Amino acid sequence: MILRADHVLPVTSPPVEDGGVLVRDGLIQEVGPFEEVKGSGEEVHRFEGSALIPGLVNAHCHSGMTLLRGYADDVSLNSWLRDYVWPVESRMNEEDVGAGASLACAEMLLGGVTGFADMYFHMGAIAAAVEESGMRALLSYGMIDVGKDENGAEAELEEGRRFAEEYGGAAEGRIETALGPHSPETCSARMYPRDSRIMTHVSETESGVTSVVEREGQGPVEFLDGIGVLDGALLAHGVHLSGEEMEILAERGAHVAHCPSSNLKLGSGVAPVRELLEVGVNVCLGTDGAASNNNLDMFHETRLAALLHKGVAEDATTVPAETALEMATLNGAEALGVDAGALEPGKHADIVAVDLSTPHDTPVDDPVSALVYSAKSGDVTDVFVAGEHVVRDGDLRSLDLERVVETAERSAERLRG
Repeated sequence: MILRADHVLPVTSPPVEDGGVLVRDGLIQEVGPFEEVKGSGEEVHRFEGSALIPGLVNAHCHSGMTLLRGYADDVSLNSWLRDYVWPVESRMNEEDVGAGASLACAEMLLGGVTGFADMYFHMGAIAAAVEESGMRALLSYGMIDVGKDENGAEAELEEGRRFAEEYGGAAEGRIETALGPHSPETCSARMYPRDSRIMTHVSETESGVTSVVEREGQGPVEFLDGIGVLDGALLAHGVHLSGEEMEILAERGAHVAHCPSSNLKLGSGVAPVRELLEVGVNVCLGTDGAASNNNLDMFHETRLAALLHKGVAEDATTVPAETALEMATLNGAEALGVDAGALEPGKHADIVAVDLSTPHDTPVDDPVSALVYSAKSGDVTDVFVAGEHVVRDGDLRSLDLERVVETAERSAERLRG
């Protein structure tokens, strides 16, 4: 098939006006002006007044936490976790987590997200939701051993490995796995084996950094570097990083998932994104869980990332629209290890159509600017994952949306009761 739109945004090259994207066998074959791409006899899907972009990637979330949306607002992180989130999570069963994950997949797909990274528990239920939805995901079981005895710690590591081995490559390759030690604050070195890819939280709060320094005699990044697990690791937050730590992350090829809304809402601070980008760290974007953000809207995160750091740096050139869009697409795909995130030949056909003919998007002087500063998740009309048309004209085709919402509401009511 050929997808045709007023604007095609490859991300890795300038926008193409009246562009076409040729898709065959789930891969992008050709991108360019429609008149040059057409003529192969494929079915043409026309998106008038729209832009085609790579699928957005949510590089850090906890999909099961959609059930806790609005549950514990306006409290500090420590209180949020200990007094609210952890107690209710202790009552969540596999069915609850699956219901939350399905709701998250529905929300993300309708908002143009084609892939995400997730760390939680009852991960088999999350994998099932991903498979049914047609999305891509990098999944890990969240391990914690601080405060547990030898048997408890070993059981955590065994479960993390079991899930990673069983589900790696599942859903026809749309699911990949990693080990997910929760954070250096809640995990000892044994939870960070060198033989596996790592997904973990790092330096989200000052108090968390202090607790690692007190226990290990060094900060979280130095601790992880010392045990040799930073190469290619996906690190969430990275709010409180020194210049030396950022240099280490760049040298090791680690990825940092910036979660601006969650960090602001929990009062954790603002990640040094400009400095991370300057030293060459691959910075991507994440929403975190809906309990600390309230939505999984990657259009909102992209716009906020572009605006927030301009204000922090008092420099309007910081994180320009092009960079913010790269963070939400190409950088996220790289962090997940997926050959997507750009509209170019050979990459997976993870493609989103965004209607830019709405009043709040009109006129479109610069399509990249329009997507980052004006567009909303509700402007998404169509979503393709590996060439499969999973959202068509705003209709979610891979999931029964009414059933997903009803099931999630029942689980949330039971948990909060």
